[in-house]
Amino acid sequence: MQLDYLNSFSNTISSGFPEKMVLFDCETTGGNPKYHRIIEVGLIVIEKGCVIERWQSFVNPHLEVPELITRITGINTKMIEDAPSFMEIAHTLEKFTSDRIFTAHNAKFDFGFLKNEILGKLCLNCGFIVGLFSTKLQHPILNKSDSISTALKEYKLAWV
Repeated sequence: MQLDYLNSFSNTISSGFPEKMVLFDCETTGGNPKYHRIIEVGLIVIEKGCVIERWQSFVNPHLEVPELITRITGINTKMIEDAPSFMEIAHTLEKFTSDRIFTAHNAKFDFGFLKNEILGKLCLNCGFIVGLFSTKLQHPILNKSDSISTALKEYKLAWV
């Protein structure tokens, strides 16, 4: 995760953001949510353009982390063997995402993994499903080819 990168900035991000949102990122054992699992989650909670909280956790998928993924993410199997399972952190994620717009650089990818983790565990009573699905963006704000810098220019956002 690159959450530490944001520590070099002030807690005021921009006035162009929605009033309540969560920026989410996850690392996984591969690219397909049907076959791969989440190994790390991180998020930043923003309200009224200010960072109010940061949180991240390793996640134990009870699978080996492939060597390629270790090279890409720096996360290996040993690092996550004592981490909580996804279901052990699900209610914490619910707390952070509830009543906030769910935002991610690659939201379709991240959301696909979250959905699979939740539905794959048949956690139909945990409330997180409803909360997460209700915060999903109703329409994409960028084309797949757009970059973060394009988004910042388009929505007149800047690090302050």
